Amino acid sequence: MAKVTYTDYGQASSSAFMGDFSDREHVMLGQLATAGWTGLIDNVVPAGTLVGRTNTEKLAGADFGVAGDADDEIFIVAEDVDLDRETGCNLVRHGSLIKYDFLPTFAAATVAVKGKLHEAYTLIKG
Repeated sequence: MAKVTYTDYGQASSSAFMGDFSDREHVMLGQLATAGWTGLIDNVVPAGTLVGRTNTEKLAGADFGVAGDADDEIFIVAEDVDLDRETGCNLVRHGSLIKYDFLPTFAAATVAVKGKLHEAYTLIKG
C-alpha cells in the first residue's frame, strides 16, 4: 500500500522571510546585473533583496537590478548570490506568502516599490 509522508524541509531550511508552505513554492531562474549594487558585504546580494526590471528591459533580455520605482516587475531573491562567482539567481514566485519584516531592503524601499511588492506577493508581518 502506498505511504504518504510529510516533511517540514521548507520551514527548516528556508530563509526567514518565507511564509508557510515554502517547500511547495516554485522559484524561477533569473540573472542579476553586476553593476549598480552598493553596500554589499563581500559582493554578495543577500536573500530577500528586492530586484526588478521594466517591461522594456524584460523584452530586451536585460538582467534584474536593484528594484526601483520605474520597474514593472518586482521579485525577491530567494538565496544569497555571490556576484564574484555567479549572476544566476533563484527568485521567489509571485503569490508566495512573505514575512516582509525579514526582507533586508523592505524598510528602505520606496512606497511605489512596496505597492508593487504587495500586488505580487501575499505579505504578512513575521
